[in-house]
Amino acid sequence: MKKITTFLIFSSFILSIFSFSNVQAIEDDRSIVSVMGDSLSTYNGYTRGMKYYSFYSPEHMSVSQTWWMKYINDHSMRLGVCEALGGSKVGWYQGDPSGYDATKCMASQERIDALNDNGTPDVILFFGGTNDIGGTPLGNFTPGQNIGDVGTFYNAYQTAIYRMKTSYPNAKIISITPYYRKEIWGPQWQVDAYVDAIKTVCQYYGVECYDLRNANIDKTRDMCSADYLHVNISGNEKITYYMENGYAKLDATDIDFTNSNGLINASYNAGGNSQTLYEFMIYDCTKSKWIWSSGYQSSNQISYSVPNSGWYWIYALAKNPNGDQINHVSAFYVQPQTLNSIGYSFNSTYIQLNAQGTGINSQNKFKWQVYNISEQRWSTLSSTSSSVQWQPNKGSYLINCELLNSNSEKISSKLIGFNVEHSYPAYIDGKYEGSNPYGRGVLLGVSSNVNPNQGYYYEILLLDCQKYLNGNPKPWVYGTGLKKVSSGRHLWTTYAPNENGYYWTYYRLYNESGQLIDDHCYGAFLTK
Repeated sequence: MKKITTFLIFSSFILSIFSFSNVQAIEDDRSIVSVMGDSLSTYNGYTRGMKYYSFYSPEHMSVSQTWWMKYINDHSMRLGVCEALGGSKVGWYQGDPSGYDATKCMASQERIDALNDNGTPDVILFFGGTNDIGGTPLGNFTPGQNIGDVGTFYNAYQTAIYRMKTSYPNAKIISITPYYRKEIWGPQWQVDAYVDAIKTVCQYYGVECYDLRNANIDKTRDMCSADYLHVNISGNEKITYYMENGYAKLDATDIDFTNSNGLINASYNAGGNSQTLYEFMIYDCTKSKWIWSSGYQSSNQISYSVPNSGWYWIYALAKNPNGDQINHVSAFYVQPQTLNSIGYSFNSTYIQLNAQGTGINSQNKFKWQVYNISEQRWSTLSSTSSSVQWQPNKGSYLINCELLNSNSEKISSKLIGFNVEHSYPAYIDGKYEGSNPYGRGVLLGVSSNVNPNQGYYYEILLLDCQKYLNGNPKPWVYGTGLKKVSSGRHLWTTYAPNENGYYWTYYRLYNESGQLIDDHCYGAFLTK
């Protein structure tokens, strides 16, 4: 019996080993992913020399929340080696402040060989270049040349890609570029220069490359507050999302908008890409209903004028091609719009009318109407803005202005009376009657405010008041007739009366067609 028991135990042990080996074989059948990078790819217990960025540890986040492990898990692969070394660069140069020697740069054959320490990788995730920005000289790209030179970034990155492809010809290499970070780490153009170098090398060698400048990584929200350089949990998630979808993960804190008393200019900066669709809606809290929708559109901006005062909501939604979507709602208030007064000013050829009110924005319209009292009729001025140039004839008027909303609905109005002393745009702006400095009699003159192309006519007439009162059929004793002037806008003449007495001087202005535009009169006692 003892021998039989021993045999059964031994047989069970053999079966256990066989079964365990089969399980391991199934697990090992998954593709192997190895990671090459700096501190952005470290995690406590997973990286060489046990060096890791302090946030990347179980106290703050799980290893499954790192960008690289999430990518591995999402694709049902397994980790080979995480060859991430904090502070390391792709290149290396004399005086490198990291304290590392050339064997610790990412382009070194030693580190590339280490990617094979836990099985030959099927996929290599290469996330380098952040520490090179502003440090490793950029250099120039010479395709296929200077392999092994790590003194410039172009040469070092080319060396790294070349050695990875040579050492692991069957592996898929995926390059991930640096992202924008806070300006304390250097200007944005420096990031652009090094990222452009990475993309140039990758294009030449046919390597898949993800440009994280387009991943919607926020310089504050998605960074660890200790340095605003290393991505936090949300930043890690955005990296993986961008790698897996080819466009940024949707993310926004609120709707950015301005409210110029009802004129709404809004933008929804949620990331995404050219295929992301946006929708904006406005809700009228007074009417308890949605009053406007943009519909789905490719633009993340809208401009809309709310027609009435009161409280409103603005709603914004962003939707990615894979169905992911986010939305936000904000409230705003539009104060009542009122037309308070109509102002005016006199110019040489017109009267400027101005509507003045409160709460008015650029989307409001105005309706100007004028009532001619002598003719008893209304006319509409063409302008729909808050100011209009008016060129009336002499007379008395009523001016009515209506304030309209963006839907051309009347909000309020104002009515004023107005007396116009002379016609516009042309009129008599001066007249003279005084002693003749050149001889006997009087000097007479008339002027106009304008004289286009010297085409206007002037006329001066004198009426003898005594003759008129006596019933004389010819009381008009002097007239210039219609006269043009060769220059300027004044007509001068002299008259010497035969008898002392009262005279009435009549000044007239005509247009190019001989139509009377304006007339003035002046009475005075004249002497011989």
